[in-house]
Amino acid sequence: MAKTITTHNLTLDSEVSGAAFRDFYKNYWSKDWYVEEFYIDFEDDRGNFILPDDATVKLGDLGWAGWQGAGSPPNDRESCTIGELYIETMAGRTEEAIISFRLPLDKIKALREAAAKIGATEI
Repeated sequence: MAKTITTHNLTLDSEVSGAAFRDFYKNYWSKDWYVEEFYIDFEDDRGNFILPDDATVKLGDLGWAGWQGAGSPPNDRESCTIGELYIETMAGRTEEAIISFRLPLDKIKALREAAAKIGATEI
C-alpha cells in the first residue's frame, strides 16, 4: 500500500512515516545542525537508523537540533525543533510517494530496474 507524503502545508502536528523521515535524515539533513535532543529514538549509538519505515511520527515530537555551522544560523536561532528543519527542508520538494512491496527475492532486480526507468530512487 502506498503512503503518500505531502510536503506542502506541513506543520509540527503533521505526521510522516519512518521511511520519509529516514529519507530526510540521511539525504537532506544539513550537517550544520546536530541532534541536540531526541524524544523518539531514530538512531542508535553507532549511527544506525532504527526507526521502522512503517512507523508514523508527529514532526513536533522528534526533538531538538542545535547549530554547529560556520557563521550565523538561519533566522539567528541557535536551536530549533527537528520538525522545523524537516518542514523547512522538505516543504519545497516535489511531492512524492514512498511505497513498499513484498515480492519473491528473484524479482527484486526486475523491480529495481523498472522503478529506475521511471525515475524512482531507492532509499
